[in-house]
Amino acid sequence: MFTWRLENWTKFFGKTAALHGVSLVLESNKIYGLVGPNGSGKSTLIKALTGVVSLNSGKLFKDEEEIFIASPEDAYRQGICAAYQELALIPDLSVIENLELFARLNARLNHKKYTHVLERYFQILEYFRASFPLTERIKNLTRSDQQIIELVKAFSFSPTLLLLDEPTSFLSLSDIDKLFALIRSFREAATIVFVSHRLSEVLNLCDEVVVLKDGINIAKFSAREVNIDEVVSLMGGVRGVFSAGSTPQQTHEEQREPFFYAHVNTSKVHDVNIKVAKGEVLGLAGLVGHGQSEVLQVIAGLRSGHKDLSLGGRRITIRKPADAVRAGIVYISGSATDVVLPHRPIRENVSLILNSRVKFYTLIKTKHEKNIARDMVKKLNIVCRSIDEPLQFLSGGNQQKTVLARAICSKPNVLLLDDPLKGIDTATKSEFYGLISEAAKDMAIIFFSSDVEELLPVSSRILVMYEGKIVAEFSGSNMTKENILAASLQGG
Repeated sequence: MFTWRLENWTKFFGKTAALHGVSLVLESNKIYGLVGPNGSGKSTLIKALTGVVSLNSGKLFKDEEEIFIASPEDAYRQGICAAYQELALIPDLSVIENLELFARLNARLNHKKYTHVLERYFQILEYFRASFPLTERIKNLTRSDQQIIELVKAFSFSPTLLLLDEPTSFLSLSDIDKLFALIRSFREAATIVFVSHRLSEVLNLCDEVVVLKDGINIAKFSAREVNIDEVVSLMGGVRGVFSAGSTPQQTHEEQREPFFYAHVNTSKVHDVNIKVAKGEVLGLAGLVGHGQSEVLQVIAGLRSGHKDLSLGGRRITIRKPADAVRAGIVYISGSATDVVLPHRPIRENVSLILNSRVKFYTLIKTKHEKNIARDMVKKLNIVCRSIDEPLQFLSGGNQQKTVLARAICSKPNVLLLDDPLKGIDTATKSEFYGLISEAAKDMAIIFFSSDVEELLPVSSRILVMYEGKIVAEFSGSNMTKENILAASLQGG
């Protein structure tokens, strides 16, 4: 086994230092948790190790030998492999075509038989009990199934340095348990770096924790020596002070006359009825892949399905996303694909929905656009050089904050949040809860999260979905993590 040593790694994107003199020693047979606020350099570090981005300066040693990683193929040859937060899959090819493609690369670089490599892929798929057809195109799979395929690729490579960038964001609880068992079994033959904003997972799984902040590794310690509050403090944040149900409860009259009503049916979603009052945050819970995202996407016109909708007591028709925006219904997901203008300035991305609502010859004034962007950058603590910086130069987490800013500043009637906090650090989540609670005073919000603990601080009620149906509703003192998880696992 090998010890990996990083010396003085520096990487600039324009004038922004994503990494600034990072030095680390990663020993074999250990799992390292890599944590830090958004924009701290975590994903850049992973991409530099795998040859996806090039450093401005710095050295990498494998034991005492200096090695050079100029491309992903160089990384593969050195036994370095990653499962990325942004998937490295070909969406228009089928599952089996993707696996065959990477199996041939694996076999060529590691001097293995192609059939043996492919068999290893199938073994790990079976381990996760993957039920999707191998002939299905990647783009048609759920995000959870796509993540499993990304993990299968990495583990099947049998790397000596395994890098996992936010691997649990889209997985169900049972799949996370399987993943952790697999990671622990690989520890005997590799060094593992586990990147996650879920600090409880990091402290539970990892041997040591490395904290990055502003591109600098500011601390490294045993995971057994600290608690979550201490890690958050090192990252520069504070624990949230919101309590469950902090959004005001609705009166009986408000609940009787919902501001927004939706009845949704698809091949995967069955007779889902949702009623939300103005001023309410309605939580959607349940295991990933049980129809929560489908419901929100059908409402927003992003997915086909039968739906009956009413807003403010009047029936509305939504056939496409533009219809939803005109009705004041805004959908935001936790996927970076929502960042539709990566080459344009932050200010234009923030004002995108506002501009879409006005006629082409009356775009909002640049001065007003800049004021809105500055206000949202400050409120959400978006790390950037200026509001004129292209979005592509921001970290994944800060890009997601920009998407959230776009939704909030548009002041919609209904805000649909589809697992929006993936990739958002703990300190920022607390800021997000405050923004949502404030925004909810003037709109109805439906908030799905794959993490129950993200729903509890702001939801006045929580609906649990199981196999495409609503199987439970919780509010008040019954709205506990234990009750919600039990309904999620048992179907009510």
